[in-house]
Amino acid sequence: MKSTISFVPAACVSLLSLCAALSATDRIVDAVGGPGTYPTVQAAINAALPGDRVLIRAGVYPGFSVTKSIHVLGVGTDIGDVVVGPVHLGLGFPNQNYHVSIAHLRIDAGPVAPLAVSGQELGAGQIEFESVQVEGGFRLLAGEPSFVLSMANCTVIGDIGQGFDGGTCTIAAPAPSYFTITRCFFQGARGDLFAAQPPLAGLLLDRGVTAQIEQCQMRGGRGDIAQAGAPGLYVRQAQVRSFGTGSVATGGDGGIAAAGGPGVRTTSTVQHGTVTVAGGIGTPNGPTVAGGGALLPAGGIVPELQFAIDGGLVGPVSVRPGTPVAWHLACPVGGVVLMSIAIGDPRPAPLDRLVVDPGLAQFLPADADFVVPPLGDFQGLPLFFQAVALDPASTYPATAAYAVHVDG
Repeated sequence: MKSTISFVPAACVSLLSLCAALSATDRIVDAVGGPGTYPTVQAAINAALPGDRVLIRAGVYPGFSVTKSIHVLGVGTDIGDVVVGPVHLGLGFPNQNYHVSIAHLRIDAGPVAPLAVSGQELGAGQIEFESVQVEGGFRLLAGEPSFVLSMANCTVIGDIGQGFDGGTCTIAAPAPSYFTITRCFFQGARGDLFAAQPPLAGLLLDRGVTAQIEQCQMRGGRGDIAQAGAPGLYVRQAQVRSFGTGSVATGGDGGIAAAGGPGVRTTSTVQHGTVTVAGGIGTPNGPTVAGGGALLPAGGIVPELQFAIDGGLVGPVSVRPGTPVAWHLACPVGGVVLMSIAIGDPRPAPLDRLVVDPGLAQFLPADADFVVPPLGDFQGLPLFFQAVALDPASTYPATAAYAVHVDG
């Protein structure tokens, strides 16, 4: 039985007025030009102050580098309306506690560039990719702990040689860092024997990070002649504490006289919920799991939190006041959902701890309907949801960070 929720913590209302008065500046990028606009994304970023938004109108633009806390958003009708070249995240030391988001656009590296998105030795901070289509390799390596990465509704597809160190999408960070990857598709680059290019994994995790993967598809690259297929998911020195809610990992097919790739290659334990894992076709067919680690059922420790927005669309999405949001928590030991309406920078808590601000949070039933309330003129207010399993021996949160962005 569902409960209906339609109220807001009072503390949020007072903070809204303050934040509205301190709202950041919007920098408009327009390839056609016009008063008050910038011709390139880089020009707008150079002029922006930390916290500003760079809004990109429909068009094709050169790549850019991000070196400060800003939010880059394509404002076309569809993701493909705004196309940019390779994106570099230059957020290494001494950058700390930054918050960068890139949303609603396509990043195209071109046919020969190995990386469409790059960044290494990133400092401690938070990066979000939401509704981004990446044509080419994706590589982010954090050099410091407490790095947080959120990817939602994204696609990463690579061709021959597009990727890094065995993965078309390679993301890594030292513990305690946290990745949440939701409703994304990863296609590993295919191999080419004559170009000495092996096939690559769809998604590779490394350096001890803790990751949560929900509603994702990962496909390994197929091999060329005598090349074995690559794994769909490659977990190398990382911890996957929640792999479920309809996720699929499939190994790449092997080339002529070569084996199919494993669905998952791991050196550690991957805890899973409702997932499908299969090896690629080859001689022989690929195994479900390879690499010496284990793929184990979560056994109720990791709850799975699902959202429906306006009757079917799954978040994180931008919604307006009055939009109905429903959620369902699948947790055999029972559980509740924590919701906070946060302003500014609500980082998703690591899976092994839960920080609750009583003024901005409330515990809600595992199944409920919520109506987004009117919140004045403030835009981009994240509603932050987190599920908690009520098992004293193994209480474990499953975060759905930035499940909803409220646009007033």
